Formats: sequence, C-alpha cells, structure tokens
Amino acid sequence: MISVANPIYDSVFKYLMEDERITKTILSALLKKDVVEVEMRKHEYSNGSRDKISMFRLDFAAKVR
Repeated sequence: MISVANPIYDSVFKYLMEDERITKTILSALLKKDVVEVEMRKHEYSNGSRDKISMFRLDFAAKVR
C-alpha cells in the first residue's frame, strides 16, 4: 500500500506554526505546560531518491513555566 501525504494539510500546518501565538498554544497543549517564549528553527528535507514521501520538520526551542 502506498501512502501519499496531503500537501494541503502540510501547507496549512506550516502557515499556522509560523504564528507565534498559535505555536505557543499548540505546544502548551501538547506539553501541558505554560509556554512563555518560542524560537522556531525551520528544516526542510526533500527526498532525492524519490522512493518515499518528502519530509518537513519544525524544531522549536521553548521557555516553559
């Protein structure tokens, strides 16, 4: 079975996570802690061999209470 990622969801998620307020809210909910400050570091990787789906990764550095 072949799985294909829906680029619409990926684009919407990237757009949402670029907003610091939304990012803090999502990370706070996931971590169950109060996120005070967020620093986003973008990393995009494309699959050169094209045997699998390309990947988008977001790294965050966050200060929490």
